[in-house]
Amino acid sequence: MSNVDIDFLQGAGFDAYLKSDGVKALIESHTNATKERADSYITGESQGFNANVKLFNRWVGLVGTTDRATMVAESEQKALTKAVHG
Repeated sequence: MSNVDIDFLQGAGFDAYLKSDGVKALIESHTNATKERADSYITGESQGFNANVKLFNRWVGLVGTTDRATMVAESEQKALTKAVHG
């Protein structure tokens, strides 16, 4: 690793790319896939996890609990944690 150079890209072009529709679609795809994997760990009746994508200084995907059953699935089975690594 000592021979690795890291260049941080800056500028309006890179910022525009992070806010582009293409990046949004990619983030939505990964966010929805993570949600579906997390939902597969829920037992019993539930609304499932919630997935959405928001624009901050770049597109960000968020997956969270929506009801008690999803909270229990995360607390006891680490459903969302497993889904992120899945």
